[in-house]
Amino acid sequence: MPDLSELASKYAKYRQRPRRRFGEWLLGGAQHRREARQMVISLLCPSRGRPENLRRLVASIEHTASRSDQLEMIAYLDTDDPSCWESAQILVKGLKRTTVIFGPRIVMAECWNRCFAISSGSILFQCADDIVFRTPDWDEAIERQFDDCPDRILFVHGRDGLQDGRLGTHGAVSRRWAEALGYFVPPYFSCDWTDTWLNEVADSLGRRRYLPEIFIEHMHPAAGKAEMDQTHLDRMARGARDNVNQLYKDKLPERQRDAEILRALMS
Repeated sequence: MPDLSELASKYAKYRQRPRRRFGEWLLGGAQHRREARQMVISLLCPSRGRPENLRRLVASIEHTASRSDQLEMIAYLDTDDPSCWESAQILVKGLKRTTVIFGPRIVMAECWNRCFAISSGSILFQCADDIVFRTPDWDEAIERQFDDCPDRILFVHGRDGLQDGRLGTHGAVSRRWAEALGYFVPPYFSCDWTDTWLNEVADSLGRRRYLPEIFIEHMHPAAGKAEMDQTHLDRMARGARDNVNQLYKDKLPERQRDAEILRALMS
């Protein structure tokens, strides 16, 4: 793992120098946290080994969002990833309100939770480096769903070109949802299943909203839209090693607990 103190000199030419936080380094974010009341959607995005994917992702957000000034990007990058410096540069040159977390390689699900911990938005979107936003004004469409739900206990997703209405692979919940549970996504899974968890809980509450008019394309090898890169190979190896399929089944009581907590907040 490289010396994290190198970040301070590495990024001196960008918006601000990185700063320490609980053993991690953060780049960006100080100004937009002072403007938190203006934030609507936080895009929470772990990434590894895919700087060009991030370039494509950021460009798609900028070209399709109706109000990019009300979005924030929170990314988690592994410090042992040789491309993390390049990825960070792409991110901080993108959306105005961007924070990059540099930290050790941890359980995949927990990366999203680390992003959630420093986010400001009232809506939290499970972003990834292998998606592309295709539909103009997708942010307003998502925001309207939450505005129409007084208690804001809701999971909203569009179609991804792979699962579409069967499963929301990249969707959004409210900050109220995440704060009630104590996490954005369940922290157990080294790969996969966090999206299924959100869908199952929302379905049990009758609170999953599918927006077929919103296309957020999942550029996945299973759909023939990406190569099977090292990040995917690592993911598959972790899944086999940790038997995440069985782990998901074993955690059914916790999903039921999540549903009961959220049900108590519904009006």
